[in-house]
Amino acid sequence: MVSTNIQQKKVIIIGAGISGLKAASDLYRNGVKDILILEARNRIGGRLLTLRTPEGNTYDLGASWFHDTLSNPLFQKYVLNQDHTKIHYDDINTEVYGYTENYENDNDSPDKGFKVPHSWGLESVVGEMEKFIESSMEFNDLNVEDTILFNTVIEYIYSRRKVLTSDQIKYAPELLRILELWHGIDWKMMSSKYSLCENEGRNASNMDGYSKILEDILNSIPDSENIIKTGIQVKEIAKIDNYSKVKITTVNGESIVADYVIVTVPQSILALPDTDAGSIDFVPKLPQYISEPLKKMHFNALGKVVFEFKSTKDIFWNTDIDKFTVLAKPDKLFSKFAQDLDNCRKQNQGEIYKPDDETSTIPIDLHSKYYNFKENPQNIPKYYEHPIVFLSYYNSKKLPSLVALVQSPVTNYIESVSLEEAWEFLKPALFVLANNQNDKRHSSKFKTLADLPIPKNIFKSNWTRDPFSRGSYAGCAPGDDPTDLIIGLSKGFGTNIRFAGEHTIFEGAGCAHGAWLSGKREANYVLNELGVLKEESMYIDED
Repeated sequence: MVSTNIQQKKVIIIGAGISGLKAASDLYRNGVKDILILEARNRIGGRLLTLRTPEGNTYDLGASWFHDTLSNPLFQKYVLNQDHTKIHYDDINTEVYGYTENYENDNDSPDKGFKVPHSWGLESVVGEMEKFIESSMEFNDLNVEDTILFNTVIEYIYSRRKVLTSDQIKYAPELLRILELWHGIDWKMMSSKYSLCENEGRNASNMDGYSKILEDILNSIPDSENIIKTGIQVKEIAKIDNYSKVKITTVNGESIVADYVIVTVPQSILALPDTDAGSIDFVPKLPQYISEPLKKMHFNALGKVVFEFKSTKDIFWNTDIDKFTVLAKPDKLFSKFAQDLDNCRKQNQGEIYKPDDETSTIPIDLHSKYYNFKENPQNIPKYYEHPIVFLSYYNSKKLPSLVALVQSPVTNYIESVSLEEAWEFLKPALFVLANNQNDKRHSSKFKTLADLPIPKNIFKSNWTRDPFSRGSYAGCAPGDDPTDLIIGLSKGFGTNIRFAGEHTIFEGAGCAHGAWLSGKREANYVLNELGVLKEESMYIDED
């Protein structure tokens, strides 16, 4: 029996991200008001984090787009139905830049980079490359072994070597690597099978910041000040009274009992060993249909760095363009293959050997050691080894600001150093962008890196350093499979321990709207268990 001295609630929700808030909102609206939300951080929002400057400018350091806008319920509600949130399509006006093949790290020449010409046809080659990847990685063919994306690109380049130009062989793979900025992981660690993104509609940038949507959800919970407790870290979730109740124990030793618990912590926290800070112990242990799939998933890291300049006079980029991509320097393997192929053609030789596959994927249990750059400085990434996307906020907000998107391992490095070091790391990529503009308004070249305008403000994400996230969102390395994990987590741990979040749902996986939908799903489940809903299909979301 539960002691009468222990606080009791009908439902406890662990985590005040968008999935937890949505679950609480739906429960409250349907009469279940005996709710408690426990949030480890000192703020709500989870991996939604809108930074607001003293001038009123907003930058999302977490999720910042409405993805899959043909099927996105948040987009439907806040953009189409209510005109609540302003959007901007930033995928229309784009430019691509690259480093010269013989570029050296210490070369401070204005001529070290170039704007990629459309005449190279890289977009068409990448489109075909994606079809090749799709056909090579048949989901239902158990005989097809997953491999890193880099190796599948080798197969494509070799199979099409007779119809590809030297520039296409060297630079099309680098353009494909924009996928890294979707998944938050390097192509030499990324699953080929799960590398491609199937979008249901366009992707719209949220101009007002996701905090505005969080505020709207929060306003639908009238007693939110008493329901949400921040700065409370949960240490143990235990089934008690013949599994009929669930006891929550915090790191401070406080215990609370509930009929139902909805766990919305990130996948990365669920996968932590019991001895790690921030981990949650389950008593009894999580069932194998959850614990085993957790071992077959990774957690990736998309990072952001905001450069806010003093005024529009400091703008050195084309203000008509929304998105600039600076490609990585061509991989040595493809550069050598292109050169060998050219030599064979010139000398009228026959066959050329296929390059060897890469086998340097970093095991998941070595990630923390690999990314400890103080102990392993040799692992510090070089800026020209990875594609970087810069988003201009001038077209959409009339701000002299650029936002850099980076992936692991760059994210891990950027988030571990000072703001000044982050600027120094990314400055050479901006140097290439600045010196290769066709826009006459910004045609003057900068002779050295020191000539670039200095930002008045720099902001950056901290997801890999945050003990309650340890990255951005779920992702796949070769051999990973999100299917079993999503099925297991959506099944729950019995009837009274449920799971929500972007990692627990197929529709909108990895996205804010997926997390929102999972919170709605779990609220429906609890309401159905309580007899408020006779059938889940009877529940109509009033949003």
